[in-house]
Amino acid sequence: MHGATTVVNLGVPIRGEPPPSKRVGDRGDREFEQSRKEALKALAVRQGEVRAERISKAEGMRNYRAATGHRLGKHPIGSLSKVFNGENPALRRKTWHGQAHHHVSLFVSWATAEKIHDLLDVTTSHAKEFIHSFYNEKHQKYTVGTVRRIKMGVAMAFDHALPEGAPNPFRHATLIVDAVEGDKQFHREPLTPTEVERLLVVAKDEDTEAYGWIVCALSTGLRRGDVCRLKWENVDLGRNTLCVQTSKTKVDLYLPILKLFRSVLEDRKATADGKSPYVFPEAERLMGNLRGQEVTRRVKRLFALALGAQDGARRQECRRIAEVTRQKRTVGMMSASKYDFHALRTTFVTLAISAGIGIEKLKALTGHATVDVAMRQYYKK
Repeated sequence: MHGATTVVNLGVPIRGEPPPSKRVGDRGDREFEQSRKEALKALAVRQGEVRAERISKAEGMRNYRAATGHRLGKHPIGSLSKVFNGENPALRRKTWHGQAHHHVSLFVSWATAEKIHDLLDVTTSHAKEFIHSFYNEKHQKYTVGTVRRIKMGVAMAFDHALPEGAPNPFRHATLIVDAVEGDKQFHREPLTPTEVERLLVVAKDEDTEAYGWIVCALSTGLRRGDVCRLKWENVDLGRNTLCVQTSKTKVDLYLPILKLFRSVLEDRKATADGKSPYVFPEAERLMGNLRGQEVTRRVKRLFALALGAQDGARRQECRRIAEVTRQKRTVGMMSASKYDFHALRTTFVTLAISAGIGIEKLKALTGHATVDVAMRQYYKK
């Protein structure tokens, strides 16, 4: 490979009795020769992949030279991280709260350890080895969903860092991330009527500001950001309707204002200072600070108080929040979210579908391309 002999594991176990010496022509027993044949076949496949990658890289270099009139220069692996370092603000806004930058850093560290110094030297085989490195431990470190997000983040970085015409090794059709045994996708369960009632009672007593967010989410199914950035110009108390454009779908939705949510809006209207355009100005400020993590923490705290055991001192609050709002996985480091702001959305959608609200309107609200995805993600009988 690249002019040097490389030792690779073909993944074919040696079976049977090998020949007594390594002289050319010596043969082992029948089972050994069968395993040798399988290994040679696997070797031919691997060599074919290397040749295809070399041809693809050469073609990319020719395309680049034909388009620009220049030869390809050096593109150090470290330059990949700069894609998410603020040099491209438009791209930075598309990252998942800094996760893509972290995922690229994982790849840069891995590539450096593998002595890969140039982006153009990264092949599809390297991309596969990097992805498979998350499966080599006895306890899988990441879930398949996280591994796919890592792959997506690194692929995005390569899209922007590679010169035009150079192939992206993380976009190859054979680079597939499969789930392993025990890896399970958890969907949030809707709250029962009793749980909703307990949550509202606790929220009203403990955190009146968060009580308004919770009522809004349960009454509209809006995402956390859309709730926190809801403006008075979207509220028509006279016609008892909300006109909102969701941040994900960019579709105008007209939603009825339910009775409990109307009382929240009337109370906030009566106490509003008229300076802020937002219904929940404190929540809007929190969304700009640490990307809304404090909003999530306060809502999770209320879930823990409402649905968890009431014994224990308040100093154990963080531990109780984790016990109530998260569910342990058999695969991955982090437990899955069970009760959080998004659980309010799941509850709304489930109740709305059960009440006969049109699936097309709910599909626009959830932002999913098909009815099937919306039903699978949110509708829980």
